[in-house]
Amino acid sequence: MHEAWIISARLKAFGIRSRVHGDAVGPYAFTVGAMGRTEVWVACSDAEEARSVLDVSDQEAAVDAE
Repeated sequence: MHEAWIISARLKAFGIRSRVHGDAVGPYAFTVGAMGRTEVWVACSDAEEARSVLDVSDQEAAVDAE
């Protein structure tokens, strides 16, 4: 669940609006199995740019880990 908020913040830093959605969000969060699924949603018009931002983030993380 925390990863979703990190991803959302990363997208926001690049001017891409996103929304964290799922049963693991809220005061009575389910965090097990399919009910614990959390997703980051972006507008269809921003999807390609969001993928590019996240792909670069993954590549940077891999380089930092080496």
